[in-house]
Amino acid sequence: MLSEQIEHHVHEEEKLAEGIFSQAQAAGIDMDELGDRLMARKEAILREYKKSGIPAPETRTFTRSHARTRRAGDENEAPV
Repeated sequence: MLSEQIEHHVHEEEKLAEGIFSQAQAAGIDMDELGDRLMARKEAILREYKKSGIPAPETRTFTRSHARTRRAGDENEAPV
């Protein structure tokens, strides 16, 4: 069982070499510049969102009321 888990993990890790960022690096794309461009776009999208007045989405699985009703000692428990 453990050997199967290790084999699966190694297989998943090796996929990273085929991932989009590895391909971008192999193609000579400047990853720092790409990061800067992505951050600038994210900030622009957030500004547009805040201006639009669109309400924040509601989560379906975890709500603030659920967080308030948790008992002391449940801090390490995963949310439902």
